[in-house]
Amino acid sequence: MIWAGLAALAAVYLVVLALHGGRPEAGLDRFVAAGPMTTPLPAQVEDVLIVRGEQRWRFRRRDAVRWTQEEGAVAAAGFEAAIEQGLHLLHSTAIERRMSREELAGAERAVFGLDAQALAVTARGAGQSFEIAFGALNPLGLACYARIGNGEEVVLLPSYVAASWQQAIGGSR
Repeated sequence: MIWAGLAALAAVYLVVLALHGGRPEAGLDRFVAAGPMTTPLPAQVEDVLIVRGEQRWRFRRRDAVRWTQEEGAVAAAGFEAAIEQGLHLLHSTAIERRMSREELAGAERAVFGLDAQALAVTARGAGQSFEIAFGALNPLGLACYARIGNGEEVVLLPSYVAASWQQAIGGSR
């Protein structure tokens, strides 16, 4: 008799759990963009300025997918796709490492390649602006030193983030 009561109680518990039990969403966690460019969003960017040394390239978005070159040396063929990819990567690719001012105190700044010859990108749109300068590759060649805005901090981003901007202007690292 006790076993029958326990079996009935277990059956009721399973039915209640099946009808009202909360389960986590199936699959992987939802994607959350972790890139350094949180604003403006890639789709909101209307103007991109790329500077390398004395050279400048300015691009303007004409509609949702079409970019035109406004000024500068001749851009690479397919620069539109490279700009879109670059914006997407700046928004979604996480920073691999942040080096604080204290960490950098004894470091030779020239090692990072963030001098006047660095590749600088400025994206503007929706009343907001984002600036980043890409420097040298790290010793393994898998990441690139970068400085966000005018900050003191140096970060490491995967090298393919800078490579997309190099493709837009027809350059190489």
